[in-house]
Amino acid sequence: MMAALKRYLIALLILVFIVALMLAGTFLVKDLGDRMFKDTNITIKPIGEKVDL
Repeated sequence: MMAALKRYLIALLILVFIVALMLAGTFLVKDLGDRMFKDTNITIKPIGEKVDL
């Protein structure tokens, strides 16, 4: 029983670590983009399509 719980705990910790890395990467890339365009007069506006559900 303890071996199974230990296995699930390790898997959960790895999953949390991967999610944290993904979030950190996303925010770091956004920060890099913001710093690149900070001193320019360029305004970036996302253009998307409206999806009717």
